[in-house]
Amino acid sequence: MAKIIIDCGTTNSRLRLAAGEEGQMTDVLKIEAGIRNTAMDGNTDRLKSYLQEGIRSLVER
Repeated sequence: MAKIIIDCGTTNSRLRLAAGEEGQMTDVLKIEAGIRNTAMDGNTDRLKSYLQEGIRSLVER
């Protein structure tokens, strides 16, 4: 089973793909959007959109 771990920082977010019995990291994707964007925009739309694109990209890889 594979898992995607999401780490949202202030300015960037990282998506990590962990697979296998041991949950070894097999891929990492950095996204240039973070919690700061939700504060500036007043909503979570941009962050959600970037995360959706990132998850889609990891799954396709």
